[in-house]
Amino acid sequence: MLHSLALSAFILLIFDSNQLFDVGFQLSYVAVLGIYWLTNPIKNLFRKPMFKAEKVFYEISAMTFAAQIATLPLAIYYFHQFSFVSIIANLLIIPLSEVIIVSSLLMVVLIAFGFSNIPILYKAFDIFVEYILKLIHWFSNFESLMTRNISLNIFELSLLLLVIYFLKFFIKDFFNPRNLLRFGFCLLAFFVVRISFNLYQYNKEEMLVHGFYKEKIVSIKDKDHVIFWMKENKNEDKIRDFVINPYLTSSRIKDFKINYIPADSEAFVYRGKHYDLK
Repeated sequence: MLHSLALSAFILLIFDSNQLFDVGFQLSYVAVLGIYWLTNPIKNLFRKPMFKAEKVFYEISAMTFAAQIATLPLAIYYFHQFSFVSIIANLLIIPLSEVIIVSSLLMVVLIAFGFSNIPILYKAFDIFVEYILKLIHWFSNFESLMTRNISLNIFELSLLLLVIYFLKFFIKDFFNPRNLLRFGFCLLAFFVVRISFNLYQYNKEEMLVHGFYKEKIVSIKDKDHVIFWMKENKNEDKIRDFVINPYLTSSRIKDFKINYIPADSEAFVYRGKHYDLK
């Protein structure tokens, strides 16, 4: 499998080497690698199936967990968020999406052979897809289970991937001191590095001027608190998405405040210092 995976990636990169830096490309191949690397160890954690349906459920669950574990570091690294409900959602949606794929291929074959006048079949397919979309939308409403603005740099990402690599051996034999030591050391190294970067950002004080089209937003950071100074703007939601949230993520800050100044102001004073907004 690894040879086939490497060959497919090699062929794609021959035609477009920029695919290597594409998030979708990376997530897809990491997910497949995760399924290859972790599915069997995770599946062995379940009890021995008594029925065929139970066996299928265990296999799907193991593959889903394996793919999620493998892609989690990359997903956080690029998107800076994680939803706990996705663990349950994927257990339902991934098998159903496979049904959609198989059904779509079946309908393509039927249409190719001239069986295009089957309205009941196509109507049933449309209803099925519609309910899947409603299910996805329903899961997306659990905003309280979404953790946002998670910062993860390349060093932390590398250590997490190393943790996942040794996770396989740890799951296969919990009581092997060597497996426990390697897995525990990598996990400890990750937390040490993460705490170090958190402390570095905590002790950092800075003032930055952010540009958003013709607007200027000033951020003044003092340890774990930051104040944004900006004029009242109709594009405040976009400013939050493209200026404030990225800064909070990179600075590893949760506590922030937005101070608005009059639209005709060209400067403001904070703690005796003059800041220009021209």
